[in-house]
Amino acid sequence: MMNDAVLTKLKELVTQDAALYRDLLRLEGFLRDYAAAHKREVNVLVTAAREGVPAELLKVSGSEVPSMVVDRLVRRLYDHAGMDQALARWAVAGWAAAFGKTVASGTPVYPPSPPAPFVTSPVPMLWDVATVRLVRTLKGHTGLVRSVAFAPDGRLLASGSDDKTVRLWDAPTGALLRTLDGDIDRVVRRVDFAPDRRLLASLRRPGGYYVYKAYDVSVAFSPDGRLLAFASGDDAVQLWDVRDVQSGRFVRMLEGHTGPVLSVAFSPDGRLLASGSGDGTVRLWDAQTGALLRTLEGHTGWVSSVAFAPDGRLLASASDDKTVRLWDVQSGRLVRTLEGHTDRVRSVAFAPDGRLLASGSEDKTVRLWDVASGQLVRTLEGHTGWVRSVAFAPDGRLLASGSNDGTIRLWDAPTGALLRTLEGHTNWVNSVAFSPDGRLLASGSDDNTVRLWGVAP
Repeated sequence: MMNDAVLTKLKELVTQDAALYRDLLRLEGFLRDYAAAHKREVNVLVTAAREGVPAELLKVSGSEVPSMVVDRLVRRLYDHAGMDQALARWAVAGWAAAFGKTVASGTPVYPPSPPAPFVTSPVPMLWDVATVRLVRTLKGHTGLVRSVAFAPDGRLLASGSDDKTVRLWDAPTGALLRTLDGDIDRVVRRVDFAPDRRLLASLRRPGGYYVYKAYDVSVAFSPDGRLLAFASGDDAVQLWDVRDVQSGRFVRMLEGHTGPVLSVAFSPDGRLLASGSGDGTVRLWDAQTGALLRTLEGHTGWVSSVAFAPDGRLLASASDDKTVRLWDVQSGRLVRTLEGHTDRVRSVAFAPDGRLLASGSEDKTVRLWDVASGQLVRTLEGHTGWVRSVAFAPDGRLLASGSNDGTIRLWDAPTGALLRTLEGHTNWVNSVAFSPDGRLLASGSDDNTVRLWGVAP
């Protein structure tokens, strides 16, 4: 049950400042000050504001919000933020009440699975794009497949599903090796392997409550595969010792953020952990002791992505404030601010040699920056939707971008030329990643599939 006392406080705040919904940091700060014990309610309301619910409600004339509008906003929160539908309706009604409006009764709530024409196949598919040929379909799951991940050696494939299992497959043959269902009592949202292949991690819907979608949930393994950092949309980072797969031991909770943690990354030497948060800060932690080393302040919006340079000396952070910031890891000093995007920045990635930085934004562009000077090298245009993810191939020449337009685009990083557009997904592409040898590209989508593309020259 949600605590409606938080809605009373929201109405008081909005009465005092009707434009408060536009300043997410102030909104979250005020709500946390007055409702510190109700983090879930605060996160839900702030997420709704971030997705434009208050602005849409203010467009409605009259005191009652039509059911069609409520239905559309509930759908938006379900699609864009992965919010449970009951929570989404609570948030919409709460914001409406804050503006002195009521919502029409009998508003339909969307069913758990996406409606047509979106594809909801419960089987993961492997595609060889070089020949546009389906290599293999792995059958066995009885629910939607939410995530797949290759082990570092490329021989094992893991898939996580709504059927509450993780399945391990032999990638070359497609044989099912093992089904993990021991304590997986909620929907599996994401899976990943430690670098040494000794651990498979899965993200599950905590406590039946999930505000952020998989692309806003972050898991990172230390380079030696011993530690797992886990951030799932609350304001803390969990560290687990995962040397023993069967009895992975909780090490500690890293607390200090005052907003949801959206991204985590280990430094190349594994000694540091960086976390980016909805509180607008980046925090650097000692990965071995859990000590907070420094807080990097400067962003004025949520920090959705963090990435270390290959040499570990710089850290990049991407934010809703439309900027990318580069920080000196040793001192915590802001080296420079990269400005040019005209909307929220969703993803950052360093080239393997550390000389270029790519950023993907809701302004539908990918931008390439010279790390040494901070100068914009070029802007890559072509996507017709938000760019949610960017990734360099291991050789640094190929750059992939995934977008809301349902496509992946492959760019020649040195020239900015568009080499190829990969089509096939029927919904947003949330994540792209190259295999260690650079011959395959994996893409994860809201159409409930992961596809593997042959991208070798």
